[in-house]
Amino acid sequence: MRRYRLGLLFTLFTFGAALVLPAQEPAAVPPSYGAASKVDEPILLVPFLGKPPTIDGVMAPGEWDDASALSGFWYDWGFGNFKFMAPKQTQLQIYMGYDKENLYVLHRSPIYPVDSWLKSRGRFPDTLMHPLYGSLFDDHSELEIRPVEDLARGFELGLLRWDVNPIGTVCDWYWSHGGSDFAFNPGAKIRSVADGNYWIIEYSIPLTAFRFGKYGGTAEDGRPIVQIPPSDGTVYRVWFSRGIGGNGALFNACDAHGWNVTKMKLVFDSKAPVFQVNEMGPIMDGILDAQFTVKNHNTRSETVRLGFHMESGNGPMYSTYESAETPGGLIELRPGETRKINLRKQLPTMTTGGNVLWFDVRSAGQPAKTMYLTRLVDFHTMDAGGPDGCTFREARIDAIEKLRPPRNPDFDLRVEVDPYTKRLSAVIDRGILGVKDEVKTAVEAQLTVKLVESGEQADVHTFSAPLIGNFATFLCDATNIVPGNVYQVRVLLFDENMKIVAEQTKTKPFIHLASASTPDTVIKGEKIQLRPWMKEKTVHDQPSRVLVSEVPRGTRRESYQKAPWMENTIGLSDTVWEPFTPITGDDKGFSTLKHRFTVDASGLPAQIDIRPDARELPLELRGPDANVPAETLLGIGRGPQLRAPMRLEAVIGGKRVPAKVVTPARAVRTWKSEIEYASTLQVGPIQTELLIRYDCDGSMHATIHYGADTPAKIDRFELVTDIAGTVDLAISQTITGGGDQVAADRWECSLPKTPGVVWDSTMTTLELFYSKFIPWMWFGSADRGWSYYSNNDEGWILDREG
Repeated sequence: MRRYRLGLLFTLFTFGAALVLPAQEPAAVPPSYGAASKVDEPILLVPFLGKPPTIDGVMAPGEWDDASALSGFWYDWGFGNFKFMAPKQTQLQIYMGYDKENLYVLHRSPIYPVDSWLKSRGRFPDTLMHPLYGSLFDDHSELEIRPVEDLARGFELGLLRWDVNPIGTVCDWYWSHGGSDFAFNPGAKIRSVADGNYWIIEYSIPLTAFRFGKYGGTAEDGRPIVQIPPSDGTVYRVWFSRGIGGNGALFNACDAHGWNVTKMKLVFDSKAPVFQVNEMGPIMDGILDAQFTVKNHNTRSETVRLGFHMESGNGPMYSTYESAETPGGLIELRPGETRKINLRKQLPTMTTGGNVLWFDVRSAGQPAKTMYLTRLVDFHTMDAGGPDGCTFREARIDAIEKLRPPRNPDFDLRVEVDPYTKRLSAVIDRGILGVKDEVKTAVEAQLTVKLVESGEQADVHTFSAPLIGNFATFLCDATNIVPGNVYQVRVLLFDENMKIVAEQTKTKPFIHLASASTPDTVIKGEKIQLRPWMKEKTVHDQPSRVLVSEVPRGTRRESYQKAPWMENTIGLSDTVWEPFTPITGDDKGFSTLKHRFTVDASGLPAQIDIRPDARELPLELRGPDANVPAETLLGIGRGPQLRAPMRLEAVIGGKRVPAKVVTPARAVRTWKSEIEYASTLQVGPIQTELLIRYDCDGSMHATIHYGADTPAKIDRFELVTDIAGTVDLAISQTITGGGDQVAADRWECSLPKTPGVVWDSTMTTLELFYSKFIPWMWFGSADRGWSYYSNNDEGWILDREG
């Protein structure tokens, strides 16, 4: 026992000496191309938190002191073209820690310009790609985690992702080769707060969440793929990023890689010292003002070597190894000691290209632990020129102000006009953040279109629509709009006493041509006036009728251009090329090459027969006079498809009211390739005009006009179809890739061989109208399928339980 104690004392004495000796040995400053600083995979060491932070979106003093923090984000010129470090105005900080139950993350982002509104239209959970309310098109943060170290295996198993916008809308989902799964609901607590200076997001993610999907399995040795809690040295792969004003225009990432790479290593270590990069300062303006925190929360002394180096093409600019604040880069910490370090220096030798910045922060001891490792290669100054001839400041900082939505506490207004059909659509949304109380009393919206000419305005159209919930929608014929003119759109909201409680006139310039649909374009003669980094384009051969100076400030400018394709007549004739089997009609319906349609008095199909190919039948039934039973045909996806005729019905007071034919259907147009039927119906109090076009490929296009002489209340108005076929296989196909390289992936999902309808897919979740708008229905077998499509949401809302 005595010899054992002496050996232990000798070991402790030797270790204590190791803490002191490195301070006497100056470390050589490594160059950016040397092996010591070569960083292919960024690393962040994450410590164990004795006290978890309060998840409220507020970075309270002291609550993240025991977490690690990183900064030094890339800022791409175009997605994947990472040549710049994010400047102070947009530089991010990420704080991370863990305990036995949760992983904790804090995302801290400066708001630029100060006190501006962030773009945050998305307020519906798990809605990522919706064109109006998708979180991906807001200011948003992305946190992606693969809870394994091996990159190839992690790519095979998939990734877990959290998208959060400034108002705290969360889209949590799982991606793998099998598709996207928005049913992933890890029970994370996430709070987002923007106070005008900083946007803070705090996450508390249960460690059990990382066993979702393929990560819920076991490894070859029988142990779970994901250990809970993670042991010291466990590595996850992560990716942090932030999109400004959407997904592509302005984009930050922690390493020079795009989505679905997640190369950064997140290393769990319960005993590691804490290292934080709190601020990077205005480095791209040639000023170093970096702030770091190093904390030893262990019961023994620790030494940390802070490697922070910068060099230009002319040579070294700064190194903590040669700094008076951190000689040799060494920082000695007593048990429980916290050291705050502020490094300041002018960087006159910084160049417009070729600068390198990197961190190599390690703990002392054998072996040393890497606490933070990352590198930014070839970053530039703020005034460096870009590929479009403008400076970084112009293209990446000044441009942000134009992406910020105006402070409008009344309502959001979206207006579009189709110059070809002269149809106007508008959406009024008063569900935005910070709306005034009086706006919530509005019951009706009025939209006025005014012609703007020579500084004067004249009303062209006025439309009204009720507010239902937070929305009022317009879909109107704007027949008096003339291509080439400029128009202003004004909206008034009225309460039940017809008092105006809100108004708005659109101020954002808009030109209805895809080649010039940038928010920075305005009308000016024959050209589009662009920002300096955009190429000038002629949008029309004819000069515009109104100059910018003639349009009153604060109006929405709409320029309706007549494109050459608007006058084409291709497809308006019934030209067909032989050999061609035309539609043949009779008094009961019509036939095509592959179908026989029996049409009832309403014009809807009473029966649809799909003709078989003789080769699909048993040998004994292939003769020309063979009588093939309907059951045999249905078994191969042929034969009669309907159990009963298609029909229109209304539900009034809970009772079904079938349609009655007023004017029987008649063929009003018969061509070689299509036939069209018209009829009038009465469905309870509803008068209906029905126009149905059948094409030679078996498709049916229906237009219905309905209404009543006096107000009528009904529960539902439905098209009812009873299907005779069976569903045995659902097939989904996705096309991915870009340019000339397009790959198709196909997944198959077996279903019970019983009658049924498929209206949603868990593999490619429909996001329109918050995963409830189903614009199509498909049913059929592996051999053939039916589809219904709708061009709007009326009557097509289904929830997941439906």
